[in-house]
Amino acid sequence: MKKIIAALTFIFAVPLFGQFIRYGDQRVTGNETVDGTLLLPGAAPMTIGTVGEDHTVSFADGATFVWDSSEGTWTVSGFDMTLDGDLDIGGVIKGAVELEFSSVTAMLNYDFSSVSDGARVKCNGYNTAGDQFFGPDVFWDASSTATADGLSVFDPVASGAGRLVREFDSDINVRWAGALGNGSTDDSSAIQAVIDYIESQPASGWSVVYVPSGRFLISSTLTFTGNYRGIRGDGQTSRIVTTSDIPMVRIDCSSGNAYYFQASSLSFEGGVSGTRTSNTGIEVYALAGSSPYYFNHFIFTDLLFAGTYRGIHFNKAVAGPSNEARVNWGIISNVRTTNLGANQVENSIDFSYGSGTGNVIEGCTLLSNGVGINFSSGALDIQHTGTAVSSTSTTIVLDAGASGSDDTYNGYSVAINSGTGANQIGTITDYVGSTKTATVSVSFTGGQWAVNPDATSVFTIAKYNNIGDITVNGSQFGYSGTGINFDPIAHYRRRVSITNCQFDGGVNDGIIMINYGIVRILGCHIGGATTNTITYTENLFQTTNTFNEFILGEDTDEALKVKVLGDVSNRFLISGDSIEFGDGSTTDVNLYRDSSNSLKTDDDFRVGGTLRALGVARISGADVYMGAGSVRILTGTGDPNGVATADIGSTYMRTDGGTGTTLYIKESGTGNTGWVAK
Repeated sequence: MKKIIAALTFIFAVPLFGQFIRYGDQRVTGNETVDGTLLLPGAAPMTIGTVGEDHTVSFADGATFVWDSSEGTWTVSGFDMTLDGDLDIGGVIKGAVELEFSSVTAMLNYDFSSVSDGARVKCNGYNTAGDQFFGPDVFWDASSTATADGLSVFDPVASGAGRLVREFDSDINVRWAGALGNGSTDDSSAIQAVIDYIESQPASGWSVVYVPSGRFLISSTLTFTGNYRGIRGDGQTSRIVTTSDIPMVRIDCSSGNAYYFQASSLSFEGGVSGTRTSNTGIEVYALAGSSPYYFNHFIFTDLLFAGTYRGIHFNKAVAGPSNEARVNWGIISNVRTTNLGANQVENSIDFSYGSGTGNVIEGCTLLSNGVGINFSSGALDIQHTGTAVSSTSTTIVLDAGASGSDDTYNGYSVAINSGTGANQIGTITDYVGSTKTATVSVSFTGGQWAVNPDATSVFTIAKYNNIGDITVNGSQFGYSGTGINFDPIAHYRRRVSITNCQFDGGVNDGIIMINYGIVRILGCHIGGATTNTITYTENLFQTTNTFNEFILGEDTDEALKVKVLGDVSNRFLISGDSIEFGDGSTTDVNLYRDSSNSLKTDDDFRVGGTLRALGVARISGADVYMGAGSVRILTGTGDPNGVATADIGSTYMRTDGGTGTTLYIKESGTGNTGWVAK
């Protein structure tokens, strides 16, 4: 069925038997009025007038056909007629004409050669007649030779030159390109056609792909590039699904910046059988080669990832021109990850190559088998891996397999992966090939190694990225071995805020953080963590920066701990008004608050400045050091002489003492004598 709606001019080549419009079985002659509702079945001709005469045919509803014999044109006004049968006008249609088809197939099989520029075409079905998935109207462009894409350009089979084209002024529905969303038909090509179209548009405003309710199966990655792009759905009922081990949606920044990308109100389902390594809901390919491209100002919100190997993955191909992660100023909110049958999410949100600056993660529920949020610096452009020979405080001597050319590794980072001095990283400022000696500058420790590497130290020389300037708020973690993991081997490691988060059943470590500065952890509930929550090694915060701070909020759950792993080099240290925790023994030690609101430690706790509590402060299970030396406050039973070692000025409070034997002051000596009862 075709429909014509027009205020138009028909220009005809005049046939021998007169001017005509043939479409039904009723004959209408000139200068007469007929029924305004004209639905004519059959194929018999209708003839209007004869050659050389002016004619007017009018309908009861006011529509008119006017033939001008001198001009050889038909002018039609007020016309709204449905034609059931073929239309033959014996000439060319001119003006604002509208044709209507039941399906794309019917539209493409129509001969538009007699239709002039500007004709509007409606289509009531894309895949099947009347399915209403075609979308906005198209227009006939008689001179176009554009390539058909099934969305913005259609090429009728009988037309030769000329195309049906359309433009969009709103979000583009993937069904308008033929996507079915039935969960069994592969919709990859149709959805990518929509993406390719919006990528072809100027980045002067938002161009968004709209995925309506349905299960849209894909077998290949849907790839975006460019600025001001996005993909959205109607919520959890808008589902992109795959059974292939692929990234499902990729934002590729390898050839240019991608600013202001948005993904919202969608579900991603991973139905991969067997081993999964690449199945990711959304992958950001942030940087390639030496080109300084960024993924900035993004928003990922109201997303569900079920059974994908990763939920959101910030990935990178090869090392960039600097240590900057180039993933900046993003918001990830209301993201949920969970299993789909036997398929568990491994890492919910995975920053594999640094985090950039100013990224905020809030209001998420992350149930995963591995890590809820993983911050890794990555190792790209690896130059050499080996075992150190020796070192000084500012150098490291590499193994015999290292380069023999001067300056080969300048500007690269050397990371101590294991052995003595593990989890340290320094920037190579000068390399002497003849001696295999690299001069390094180490962050947080005044430019020097905190612990000098030796012949047991395994190292890697590569490009590592920054991790820092991160906010995580109001999120819940479950199932995972670790809630939030921070890589110790990162070029920049500071400014982290974690507030009002909950770590539930199955979480072994709430937060793992090694060698970071300026950290705030407030109001977190760690009741589900089965072991420690926060792990530090290698002299955390060893710096003279007085702005460094580590804050455990007063509302933090009783299970919150700072854990120092047993190693001869490990301790918790803030220097400059120092706080020290751990004395370098080989025993793991904890600093934590118990159920009675007591601050407990398994080892010495030293405060070099002012110890301040907003309320009642209790320190139990250990001595308190005051100042930079060994002046201490001790407690215990019995006489301290011959038992307690401390500097002069220390105090000892005897819990089983009586009058004159309760308080002792250390007045002389350097060992465990010189205690005087007061």
